[in-house]
Amino acid sequence: MMEKFPQENSLNSMEGVPRQDIPLDFVEGESESVPIKKENEAQPRMVEFTTDMWQQYKELRLRSGETEPEAWGASIRAEPEKDELYWRQKLEDPHFKMFAIEMDGKIVAMCGLQQKSDGRFFGRRLYVAPEYRGKGLAKVLLDRVLDEAKSRGAKNIYLGVTDGLPALGLYKTMGFTEIGRHKDEMRGDGSVRDEIILEKKFE
Repeated sequence: MMEKFPQENSLNSMEGVPRQDIPLDFVEGESESVPIKKENEAQPRMVEFTTDMWQQYKELRLRSGETEPEAWGASIRAEPEKDELYWRQKLEDPHFKMFAIEMDGKIVAMCGLQQKSDGRFFGRRLYVAPEYRGKGLAKVLLDRVLDEAKSRGAKNIYLGVTDGLPALGLYKTMGFTEIGRHKDEMRGDGSVRDEIILEKKFE
């Protein structure tokens, strides 16, 4: 399925199968979305992380901790010391899928889906590198995660976001509603802030 990018400056936020590259070459026109091809312009591609891509996953994950430490839990501070086995095991987990967008020959954005042992689905680690924001990449990734959850039979999906982050606006525009809070959570920057728990129900 061909993914479609929204117009520039749309909201976006900052967490065992063969790799499948899906060209993402659609832009929003005045009346409808139309495919485009521009010479010498990098076209985004949707990819799914495999275990062989563990280093790319690690690099983007660590960058997310450097650029937005307040968006993540305190455990992210220990991740720079984790070895190859740690990152491979993350991507080997059959209950965890991590999708990403590749541009200019590198991974620049990611978002994951995790299914808990009790059957609940969670969106994880949504992040877009700062220099690639304003292109609608976060929405494209989140749409992909939502589609994957529905294909697995999910009736709803949850995610958490640090109180006060711009990502909250994106989630609300995509149908997520606040259902609770984890009070006074330690964040990756050492601050103590609430984590808002959001839910989206599928019809």
